[in-house]
Amino acid sequence: MSVFAQEAERLLLLGYHLFQCLPKSKDPFAGPGGTAPNGCNSASGDLETIRRWWTNHPDCNIGLKCDNLLVIDVDNKNGKNGNADFSKVMDRLGPVTTGPVSQSGNYGYHLFFRKPGVDIKSAKGVKWEGKKTGIDIQVGNQYIVMPPSIHPVTGLAYQWKSPPCSVDELPALPDAWIEHFLPHRTPKTIIVPDKPKLILPPSCYGSSPVDRCREYLTRVDPCIAGPRRTQF
Repeated sequence: MSVFAQEAERLLLLGYHLFQCLPKSKDPFAGPGGTAPNGCNSASGDLETIRRWWTNHPDCNIGLKCDNLLVIDVDNKNGKNGNADFSKVMDRLGPVTTGPVSQSGNYGYHLFFRKPGVDIKSAKGVKWEGKKTGIDIQVGNQYIVMPPSIHPVTGLAYQWKSPPCSVDELPALPDAWIEHFLPHRTPKTIIVPDKPKLILPPSCYGSSPVDRCREYLTRVDPCIAGPRRTQF
């Protein structure tokens, strides 16, 4: 059993949802014969599936879909200094409880937390004090690469700086971080048009309520609705 297969099985038993990336790559194994045709949405929590994938493709990197947790991704490349940005946020909002921490093959860090109960969205370069930081938020339909995967540029292995724990035991972010730093998803607003007031024509001798309603409908402008723009 390869080291990738061993670690994938261990992570799955801890509750993480995994999929295969190409060997020495961050790209999902989505090509012909690939095990991740839908990218990270192909992630599985089934032990037999994970065993079969890494038995057939033992050198594939390990991808983690962040659907049941949240990852703070600290980036320290291309002029970014995520470590310094993270320290600035802690100075204002307070420290976070240390949980699992992995280091990428390019000297970035992944910090693992329980998924908040509020609707948090993923973000690249979260803004702090009006400026973009070297910190990304990976949650929901996002993914990261897990140890001992091999980085495609440096050729170095991802490694654990603080060991993984069960998803159920991941630390929670403080309320101040959730409220003031994590980006919240904006609820979709459904606009319901005002209904026209029903003003029936004056009652005429011998007219029934049904006749009056029919007369009212003949006076109302037609509406356009539906995918085929049906007039009614």
